Amino acid sequence: MSQAYSLNLGQAFLLLQNTQMKQIFLLLLCALPGSLWAQQKGNFDKAIEFMGSTRLVSVYVPEDYDPQKQYPMYMGLHGFNQSTYAIRAALQPIAEARGAIVVCPSGNGDRHDDEFPANENGFTITQEIGLVHTTLDSAQHWFSVDPAAVILTGFSYGGREALYFGLHNYFKFQGIIGLSPAIQSIGDVNNNLAIPRPNPFAYTQQSKIPICLCAGDQDDYFIDFIKAMHTKLAENEGPDTLILNPAGHTLSYPEFNADFNACVDFIDRNKVATSTSLPTKVGTEYQPRIRMVRKGLRLESKTAERFELRITNLNGQMVYNNSFTEVVEVSTASLPEGNYIIQVLSNTSCESFILYLP
Repeated sequence: MSQAYSLNLGQAFLLLQNTQMKQIFLLLLCALPGSLWAQQKGNFDKAIEFMGSTRLVSVYVPEDYDPQKQYPMYMGLHGFNQSTYAIRAALQPIAEARGAIVVCPSGNGDRHDDEFPANENGFTITQEIGLVHTTLDSAQHWFSVDPAAVILTGFSYGGREALYFGLHNYFKFQGIIGLSPAIQSIGDVNNNLAIPRPNPFAYTQQSKIPICLCAGDQDDYFIDFIKAMHTKLAENEGPDTLILNPAGHTLSYPEFNADFNACVDFIDRNKVATSTSLPTKVGTEYQPRIRMVRKGLRLESKTAERFELRITNLNGQMVYNNSFTEVVEVSTASLPEGNYIIQVLSNTSCESFILYLP
């Protein structure tokens, strides 16, 4: 395997920080082939480089893993003061029974919490969106993953981030499972915090991805906010469901396996045709050409198909999002100089790369 092929998004972030390169294109995530060289099976740990630091990724691979086959995958985001081992331990028996891979990246410090404001200036505690991108990219290189069967899940703060990230990036996942997500308030549900998040919950995308919430009736602090989130999701006409259990704010209750399996079955029954389940045509005449012009980008398509263009900075903040057909020129003059994730999406394709915008 060449060095260029094995470069994952986490390594790209690190490369972009440590070099003065003016332009880097990196094909990401859309339908990358699974690696054929996974050596370990069962529970083990791997590491990825992200934003200049090494992050632990706790992994489970089925004992009968065959690199010639494709496997579903559950990405688990741990809760506040919880380890990667705890959420992997909860997911592993389910993955073993269903023949799935589990990957659980470690948050920065004690949580996955990208968007919750840390102070009155609106700065965030951590910047974890890129970590989910990086882990997904890395796992699809390590293992033979079915890109149409990746479920994003998380517990507590990790569950909240799964909802946030999954709604914004619905095309990367088959579904979202929020396990007692730590929704902070009714204001949080309604994207109406005193200090607004840079990117709120993308409810308008909810029709494009099935969502299952699991919560405990005895979860005194969060249960009312979780129910309000369920109501909010239901307003947007997408497939969603709420499974209640008699426990509190925990993954350790007798019905957990049954509840998670019910969520997976719900997602399977409500598949939405997004780019994760459709063939990618990267590099063909159907994919728009992207050229840099003075203080902007020019996109040209040979078909009348509608494409969506997204520009995201390396902190995970979306700075541009619009749809187009045939030809469009986008001014980037108002954006700070630096590297950005460019995504071009349609009903039949998905292309992502990192581009330096002067």
